[in-house]
Amino acid sequence: MNGNKNVVLQERLQFATEQLQKHDIEFTLKNEQSGHFHCRRKSDDKLMQFWAGTGKIMGYEERGIHNLIELLTASA
Repeated sequence: MNGNKNVVLQERLQFATEQLQKHDIEFTLKNEQSGHFHCRRKSDDKLMQFWAGTGKIMGYEERGIHNLIELLTASA
C-alpha cells in the first residue's frame, strides 16, 4: 500500500513541476517526501506554499495545482 502512495506522490510531483514550468512560475521543491513546494506569485513575488500530495495551498480553502497557478498568475 505504501508503494502505491509513493507512486501517486511522484506522479503529482511530476505533474505539478510540469505545470509550474509551463506557466513560467518560480518554484523550489522543498521536500520531495511530502511534495512541499515554495512558489513565487508573479504580481508581487509573494511566497506561497503548496503540497502536491494533498493539493493544499497554505492560507486558502481552494486546493490543487490549477487553483495554485491561478493564484500565482493573477494580477494584483
